[in-house]
Amino acid sequence: MSTKPMAPAIDELAAHLPGRHARRAARAEPHAVPLSAEHMRRIRDFVEANLGSDIGLADLAGQVGLSPHYFSLLFKRSFGVSPYRYVVARRIERARRRLAARTVPISEIALELGFSDQSHFCRVFRAFFGTTPKRYRAQRRGAAAASAAGHGQARRAARRACPSGAMPR
Repeated sequence: MSTKPMAPAIDELAAHLPGRHARRAARAEPHAVPLSAEHMRRIRDFVEANLGSDIGLADLAGQVGLSPHYFSLLFKRSFGVSPYRYVVARRIERARRRLAARTVPISEIALELGFSDQSHFCRVFRAFFGTTPKRYRAQRRGAAAASAAGHGQARRAARRACPSGAMPR
């Protein structure tokens, strides 16, 4: 069997394929348009208000009236991360502030912020900060105590240096 009769068919196919794929690439171009500033604000507000809830892609897309798939593409182009990664990052940031500011049990913080359990929360927290929530809290308390002690020592030293009572309060 000779390959000569197949050569024109292969040449025709080779000429046809690049044009077909080039059209597909051109159709994908509308995805380059990011979310509007108003849509981004709505998404941020929705996420912040619902951090303790299960926030799904359909919930986020519904806030701006887009299909979940198209929303996901535009979200990543606008925020630089996937919707899931954004929500997790916001939860972890809120957890970080709660760990530093209060004595609420870590398990309670985990459940308040929508994590399935404390173990899941600890794994995600460690991935973001390189330490566990318990160690982070201890480090923050240690730093705060050292700062408060240092501030008190500085005030006492200043009073000794200025015993006349002229030191401002």
